[in-house]
Order: sequence, then C-alpha cells, then structure tokens
Amino acid sequence: MPVRDDARYVEFVAANQQRLRRIAYLMTGDWQVAAAATQEALVRVYVEWPRAVRAGALATCARQSLVAAVAELAPAGTAAPAWADEPDTDRQVVVRALARLPLEQRQCLVLRFYDSLALDDCAAVLGCETAEVRARTAEGLVALRRELSRQGFDDMPLFSQQLEGVR
Repeated sequence: MPVRDDARYVEFVAANQQRLRRIAYLMTGDWQVAAAATQEALVRVYVEWPRAVRAGALATCARQSLVAAVAELAPAGTAAPAWADEPDTDRQVVVRALARLPLEQRQCLVLRFYDSLALDDCAAVLGCETAEVRARTAEGLVALRRELSRQGFDDMPLFSQQLEGVR
C-alpha cells in the first residue's frame, strides 16, 4: 500500500480549498453548503490521494469529489441566495439566475466557464460523454439567458465578468 504524503496533501488543500469552495458556491448558491461540500470533497481526495497521485489526476479527483459532494449536500431545488438591503450587482444577478437552473446545467456552466475546463475535462469530471456536456451547457446557457431576461437583464454579457467578484 502506497504511503500518503501528508505534507503534499496539506499543500494541495492550501492551494485549492478556496477555489473549490467558490466553485461549490456557484453550484449551490449557498456559502454554508459550499463549505460543507468542499470539506467533504477534500476528505474524499485524501482517501483517494495515492491513486490520484499515481494517475497524475489530483485536480480531476478534487473536482469529481466536489461535484459528488455538491449533489449529495445541495438540497433539491436550491433556493436563490438573498442579499438583504443591497442593490443588485451583476455578480448577484448572475449567481441568483444560476441558482434557478437544474444542478446538472449549473455544474456544466460553472466548470466550463468559471473553472475554464475543456469539454473533455468537464466530461471526465462529471462522468459523462462530451456530447452530454455540450448539450447540458447549451441548455444551461439558454436557460440562464432566459432567467436573466426574466429579471430584466437582457443585455448582460454572460459569466466571465459577472463572476469575478466571487474569486
């Protein structure tokens, strides 16, 4: 049985925990659920550490673990986040619209556009075919545009600029 390199694991956590939590937040719309999903994902990474290191797939393992943890921990029909007594920022509008999409579409949009994964990498993380990622992404973009339009933001460019504040 391979020996775990706890120092490398701690370095990995320090370097990736905040990014994973932001990704989980965009998938759930809830910082507490995002924190719990991130912790669960990092525990799973620790368990899979020797295999993931051998395969050179630590980042993929972390993303797969996060996607699974989000699916388990995010309540069905996750409510849109609320910001009391604050005017809407573009970031808040996009995050609220994202929260109204089905989880599979949110996962694809967040992994593809926020985490900048290629189709093949996104498919590997989600455990599905590239064509499925392409379809979920297209459906998600249509639904996101529809939701933004419903909120009166027809002319808002999607994703990149609005989500910068989450970093």
